[in-house]
Amino acid sequence: SVLAVVFILSMITIRQVRSDIINREAGEKKFRALLDAAPDATIIADEKGIIRMINQQAEDLFDYSRNEMTGQPVEILVPNSLHSAHAHHRANYVKEPRLRAMGAGLELFAVKKDGSQFPVEISLSPINTDEGLMVIASVRDITHRKKLENALRRSNAEMEAFTYSVSHDLRAPLRGIVGFTTILEEDNADKLDAEGHRITGIIKANTLKMGHLIDDLLTFSR
Repeated sequence: SVLAVVFILSMITIRQVRSDIINREAGEKKFRALLDAAPDATIIADEKGIIRMINQQAEDLFDYSRNEMTGQPVEILVPNSLHSAHAHHRANYVKEPRLRAMGAGLELFAVKKDGSQFPVEISLSPINTDEGLMVIASVRDITHRKKLENALRRSNAEMEAFTYSVSHDLRAPLRGIVGFTTILEEDNADKLDAEGHRITGIIKANTLKMGHLIDDLLTFSR
């Protein structure tokens, strides 16, 4: 009877453990599916900085397989010169974990498997689990955005050079035209007839109009 009871209890325990394992595997499968559906590369690390889970986007971004990344320190994705600093900042983050952007105001770079670096944006989210604190890092490659920003800076520099040229190189001749026309009128007032005064008036009026057009062009450029 004792053996029978022990056997029955053992079978119940085994079934319960098997059920728990099945439920846990089903939960992990759903969680992985959610991770893979995320638009950004997602890395989950424990409080010691060991990578515990990644999604498909992380594999594609860093060119590592899941097996190659899992169990490794997150510093494998950080430039070598920043390993010590990153470990220090990571330890401080664990002390006061909260949802925030990593390195706000700084230019961040990540490293692919082949050692090449690329600019990134990273957001950090802490989660408490049965295994302790985990940190979810969402990593976005901003290489294309940086190229657009650099192109915009070059365009702005070219536009500034253009507006400087318009403002100074075109205004100077206009000031000369108005100045010499005024001198002509004053020094030769007794020699200019009505037609001469009409013509000098047209010159000054058109020069003034040209000045307004330059002002409009500068406004449009800005």
